[in-house]
Amino acid sequence: PHRRTVPTLTPLHTGPQAGDPAPAPPPTCSPLATNTSPVGSYASSCSGAVDPNYTISYADGSVSVTPADLLITASSDTMIYGGTVPTISPIYTGLQAGDTEPATPPTGSTVAPDTPPVGSNASSCPGAVDPHDTLSHAAGPVSVPPAARLHHPRPATHLPARPPATRSRPRPAPRA
Repeated sequence: PHRRTVPTLTPLHTGPQAGDPAPAPPPTCSPLATNTSPVGSYASSCSGAVDPNYTISYADGSVSVTPADLLITASSDTMIYGGTVPTISPIYTGLQAGDTEPATPPTGSTVAPDTPPVGSNASSCPGAVDPHDTLSHAAGPVSVPPAARLHHPRPATHLPARPPATRSRPRPAPRA
């Protein structure tokens, strides 16, 4: 269940005369909302004030339980290009009074595409739902540096020796 801190209600006094303080004992006030009440408006009331100089009457008030702001940020990570895509986890900011996640946590985490390009890529944690919270999302960066390439020199190859050069002109005949 969703838990919130129930506020302490302070009575509002109207009508004291000549600088009189609040009645003694003062009234006790309480809301009908509890720490597990869903978002909505709830009546509150006060009772128990006593003062012989006044006729005390009460008017009901109200307590509003409003959605809490919950930010879901996708975790950041680094992966080598072509390597295993990291697992992205949600990071919650704004959970209330003992909650550990939204009513329906994110259904998956993603870095799109499956093989992200070199550079900074956005990750996300979509799918969370909670009627008690106003959800907002922030991407987490996944850094993808280039994969290291090893360059091996090619072994030297030995070319066959060239055949001796041949002349294309005939040799002159020896002189007598």
